[in-house]
Amino acid sequence: MLSPAQESLIRWLGRFPRDLAQAWDVPRDLSLPGLSEAMGVVRSALHAPLKQLSEMGLIESRLAHVVGGGARRRNVYHLTSKGWELFAGLPDEDNPAISAARRGKISGSAPAYIPIIGRESDVETIIKSVNEFGNSVILGLPGIGKTSLMRVVAEELIDSGKHVAWAKCTQFDDTSALLSGAFDGDVPPTSSEALVSWVRRKIGRGVLFVDELQEVHPRHISTVVSTLKNVLEDGINVVIGCRAPSPIETEQTFLVEELDDESARSLLGEDIDLELASKIVGSLGGHPLALKLHNVETDIGKIGADISEYIETTVIDSLPSECMAGLDELAAMPLPVGVDRLSNLDSVGVLDEHALLRWVDEESSAVELQHLVRHVRREMWNEVKKRE
Repeated sequence: MLSPAQESLIRWLGRFPRDLAQAWDVPRDLSLPGLSEAMGVVRSALHAPLKQLSEMGLIESRLAHVVGGGARRRNVYHLTSKGWELFAGLPDEDNPAISAARRGKISGSAPAYIPIIGRESDVETIIKSVNEFGNSVILGLPGIGKTSLMRVVAEELIDSGKHVAWAKCTQFDDTSALLSGAFDGDVPPTSSEALVSWVRRKIGRGVLFVDELQEVHPRHISTVVSTLKNVLEDGINVVIGCRAPSPIETEQTFLVEELDDESARSLLGEDIDLELASKIVGSLGGHPLALKLHNVETDIGKIGADISEYIETTVIDSLPSECMAGLDELAAMPLPVGVDRLSNLDSVGVLDEHALLRWVDEESSAVELQHLVRHVRREMWNEVKKRE
């Protein structure tokens, strides 16, 4: 029989998806500080029940990166298979296991679920779009958090009872491989009409998630896009994630913006000085991947080489050559500027399609470059270019 403290810990750990046991990034709620706050006791009071549960084979601990906990790995706790069996049998109407029985299922190659920071309203907007219009296309810069956001949306939909099929695009996928991956290896028919009917039978009232659409090879992209359009026209629920600009358009297009300053600072960890955190966010903007890769000890006052190379190769190098003058003009601007005052006005549309602009004041059409891209571009200039 479990003690009250042991049962509380089992119930708490049972709130989180099982696949977190293999994830690299895990929520703070699974670490000792998070458990302490959830239980309302000091950390030392948990040492004994945690040890006892471990000896009973109900929980296990491991080292992992805790979201918002800095670079150092920390001990986190998960239910074992035996622990999940016990959790599912716990009485009480509030037992989350009862709700779990009504949860939808997920198929395909979805990433591990990780709670995210500062995207609560984004999740609500996308779910509303899916429920009301049946689709949403999620666009944004590389590393801005599209996949993480989609995964949280998927988890919310699963909690509501919807099934989710997840297709992750690669350069090797044609339409058949993509959909087969979403439905755990089942092979779709070859004819386009039969294929749409097949998807409808497989997904029912659930949602098909298609992530990283930009990765599809040029020789397959037109067929894949055509299939997705047919699926959308048939009324099947679809969420598509793609690096801007997207090869497919719907009225329900959602642009993933940088995180707000407070959320961005929290990604740097709890131990960092507030003033230093503000300076780092000022350089990197609210770009989640850049903030996670930033090394506070070695990258003081500059953007790390890994981050710069990533943005240069995945963002800047992919831009059309005719918009580079406009990119440089905006990179040189220390403050937002009205588009009517730019000498390279024709570049604005292209840069906006690639999700590189922040519209600071829509009424006066004031824009600036995404902060991380602006700083990386400045670092690419030689002395002659800087003076120019």
